[in-house]
Amino acid sequence: WRVFRNQKWPFFWEQRGPAGSHEYGLRTIFEVIDMPWSWPVNVNYHEATAFTNWKHAQKSEGECVAPLRLVTEAEHQLLREAKHRNPLSSWKTDPTLNCGGKSFSKEEGANLNLVYGSETPVDYHPANENGFHDVLGNAWEWAEDDFNYLDGFKVHPYYDDFSSPCFDGEHTMILGGSFISCGDAGANLYCRYHFRPHFLQHSGFRYVEPSVPEKNIKGENIATHLGAKANLHDKSSSASLGQGTYETDVLVNQYLALHYGQTSENADDTVRSHAGRPDHALDFPKRSAEILFEAVSKAGSKIGPDSRALDIGCAVGGATFALAEQFGQVLGLEYSKAFVDQANRIRETDEEYVKFQVPVQGDVMRDNIFGRVPTKEVRSRTSFVVGDACNLPSVETLGGRFDGVLMANLLCRLHQPLDCLNGLSRIVNSNGVVMLLSPYSWLKEFTPKENWLQSDSQDSADVLRSVMEKQGFEQILSKDVPLIIREHERKYQYIVSHATGFAKRD
Repeated sequence: WRVFRNQKWPFFWEQRGPAGSHEYGLRTIFEVIDMPWSWPVNVNYHEATAFTNWKHAQKSEGECVAPLRLVTEAEHQLLREAKHRNPLSSWKTDPTLNCGGKSFSKEEGANLNLVYGSETPVDYHPANENGFHDVLGNAWEWAEDDFNYLDGFKVHPYYDDFSSPCFDGEHTMILGGSFISCGDAGANLYCRYHFRPHFLQHSGFRYVEPSVPEKNIKGENIATHLGAKANLHDKSSSASLGQGTYETDVLVNQYLALHYGQTSENADDTVRSHAGRPDHALDFPKRSAEILFEAVSKAGSKIGPDSRALDIGCAVGGATFALAEQFGQVLGLEYSKAFVDQANRIRETDEEYVKFQVPVQGDVMRDNIFGRVPTKEVRSRTSFVVGDACNLPSVETLGGRFDGVLMANLLCRLHQPLDCLNGLSRIVNSNGVVMLLSPYSWLKEFTPKENWLQSDSQDSADVLRSVMEKQGFEQILSKDVPLIIREHERKYQYIVSHATGFAKRD
């Protein structure tokens, strides 16, 4: 997060002294004031977990039995006084409806409901009966948990899209409310809200130092905490290799089969063996990488230990690892966090195989299909990040320019394909190559029709060449590249993508 946003200090801090002096003021709602170090700090989830990692690193070896981390929702409930743990029995027991102004501060001991126009020192109110300050109010507290439903949860027909779309493993919980939380939008003591981890919501944190070793749901000791959210609770981050969250299981498995299940070693498990099977269309990610190698050599660009490649729309990483066979560093950039999480699990695993399942018929699935994991040396040259192809990061954020860029079957799935193409020139080295593969299957559900790369007089290949030439690229390669995607045991998509290679000419 710090690299992505070039963040040097928390968002509401303002530098006051010379660089390196670490002198700051604090931007409040109405003015910048001298830094009140006794106030809670406003950070997002990434920054909160970065602090716990740093704090853990300051401990001497053996001092901690488990990594420091944020509180869980269950722990936050235990920090509260007993009267604040039980569901409301009536409106008469809701402080929000019975206290106003400074009476809330006096009677409930919390900076909530706009009692004040800013945070207050964390010890401004007395500790509660359990000895903890600021369990409620002042600043929201990031929790270690992803947002999930509680027992008895039901979708109300009048408000069907508030909670359930966020049961996706990508929204982290905040608890306790803040000084600016009003009514049932946080001042109610039982609010539990969900935000993506990069959001700021007048949110701080408290951290936990476990007194006993902690295990994930596989029963393994947790050795490190990298802000991966909920080694303790999150189903996706602690699942076995090849397993994704509920919403993305089908798609993740489909892409695992495409990226790791069509080699000579296991193709019969994912593409039914039969007379006339189009084996020339198997292992599309590897063949895509080989086409980029071919074009890079033709363009006179760099390849080898000092070269860099970018795989835009890398999905679960098959082509990224294939590119790392010849490029020194390869970055996989993907919009789907579920895909990036899966690629990172493969990158970091000690197992020889990635495991997935494939559909057979109807709801019947075949489990325990195995694809070989790339060598540790190859995987060490890769990294994966969540990113938007239509809003490519800066060169500095990406770590420099690239000698080769691969976009395999992504172009016609972008909302703004031109925004992506127009951002390529600034991230590619001179003579570097951009390899675009696409079947040009434009659909309104992905790309508004006015953004399709075609016209009455030109097909997509012609429009693409014109756009890239305006960005300083020369087309050096054009060929058809088939692929197969399994739908079930007896139905497959046979796609013929068009591969076009463009070399950047200064």
